[in-house]
Amino acid sequence: MYYTDSDKRTIDNCRFCFMCRHVCPVGMVTGSEANNARARAELISLVNRGFPYTADMAEVVYECALCGACTTQCCTGFDPLPFTKHARMAALSEGIAPAYINELLDRIEENGSAYPAVDNPELAEELASLPEKADVLLFLGNAAAVCPESAVAAVRLLKKAGVTFAVMKEEPDCGMDLADLMGPAEEARQVLLAAAEKINAVGTKTIVALSPDSAKVFLREYREWGAPLNAEVKTFPAFIVELWKSGALNFKNTGETVTYQDPFRLARELHETEAPRELIRACGNLKEMYRHGEEAISCGEGTIGLYRPDLTAKMAARRMKDAISTGAMTIITACPTSCAALRSAEGLTVKPLEVFLLEHTC
Repeated sequence: MYYTDSDKRTIDNCRFCFMCRHVCPVGMVTGSEANNARARAELISLVNRGFPYTADMAEVVYECALCGACTTQCCTGFDPLPFTKHARMAALSEGIAPAYINELLDRIEENGSAYPAVDNPELAEELASLPEKADVLLFLGNAAAVCPESAVAAVRLLKKAGVTFAVMKEEPDCGMDLADLMGPAEEARQVLLAAAEKINAVGTKTIVALSPDSAKVFLREYREWGAPLNAEVKTFPAFIVELWKSGALNFKNTGETVTYQDPFRLARELHETEAPRELIRACGNLKEMYRHGEEAISCGEGTIGLYRPDLTAKMAARRMKDAISTGAMTIITACPTSCAALRSAEGLTVKPLEVFLLEHTC
């Protein structure tokens, strides 16, 4: 039994509604009716009624970006993400998951992360002077591999603010990618438990998560799956806002016109939209894109970029057009994978929020 009673109610209701076709970023770029929540609900409803779960169905299930646009826009309050994640767990259990998913899972098991280790001398130099333990722990997450300049800038910002903080020498994988790929499987839960044990051993009071992926999994799955952290978790933008308002950091406004891409983890799942905007407005002139905040269109960030970079590139190109239409010359994002996705598209200069802020400190 893979689907809860709540899943089944959602599946049976979602399969009659077409509204998610207007908001699904994957469906927008593929033009396929299969790539929306309604289609996934129809497919899984067939399985629940005795039809075989096939590899073609599993392929469709993994073409979801898990961005939650369908959930946010659902006027009847249904959330298709849980049954999508359970469908992934079922696909893996039944041996019908796409080959690229199994290859990615093998890589994670072998290397301890979905991302290759990156030797960045600049980051290593910044980390060398940090203490092994402190009341504040900066958790770099996937930033160190995906967008190392954001990690370097984040460390420098905290140093500039006079914060005493630590960064783990061997950070554990936070488990967000496994949670996305496997759903609520016990194998994924064990990774979260092991990571929580290592993080708790640092004895920190505050964890500042640089990546929205880490922040989201720390605040949601760690608690829901019985792997709580013994520290308060804050996103990096929220923590920087505190430092700015306390006077520990100051920014100069150059009047530069920029736009901002909301990462779905930050905006929709953690409901944090204003902290990044406060910081950006302190440094320049913010021009909003079509559909922003909790209604933002995904640029292809998140786990989907690890196994379907072709879809990520298409989503990024579509979102870049929205950014160009604002008249801005630069697009800012507070997410390493968003930064990587947007840089795959031609158009505006893409900057991590941390780099943009560091450039405007005074």
